[in-house]
Amino acid sequence: ENGFSSGIYTEIGLLHRLQEDFENSIMNYKKEIAESITNDGIPGIGCMKAVNNLAVIRKKEKNVTKAIELYKLALWLNSNYFEAYLGIAGLLDDFNLVLKCIARAFRIRPEDPAIHTILKMASTAFDIEEGRLIDELNTVLPEVDLARPLEELKIEKPKGVLDDM
Repeated sequence: ENGFSSGIYTEIGLLHRLQEDFENSIMNYKKEIAESITNDGIPGIGCMKAVNNLAVIRKKEKNVTKAIELYKLALWLNSNYFEAYLGIAGLLDDFNLVLKCIARAFRIRPEDPAIHTILKMASTAFDIEEGRLIDELNTVLPEVDLARPLEELKIEKPKGVLDDM
């Protein structure tokens, strides 16, 4: 039902990625994703980390469109995936949507130091003082509902995922 996925190809892909061997990293992530395909042709939740890591590579390659697509796929698999929210927040150019992604990540893991890193990046990207950004974040936090996906990201059921990763 969720597609078989052992996680081994994700780990091998990560080792290659850390060595900046992106070609072999991508190959392993795609193997993990292919193994997780369910009967209806959609990846299972077991490949969520591989999808997110593939998005990281596409981001490093400056393929923003593909990275966003992959982060959205990871969020379709798990609408509360902390790393995917941080990753996509670093790519979007809509301040309010970035703020909502950061707020959601904060609700998921409020003590994670990566929250402060993404706040600094957003502060620089949107030319806003970090203190003011935190004030804005505090106004958005009460609206965060972890029981529902973040609708503003317009995440749709994936189709043909392996075609163009």
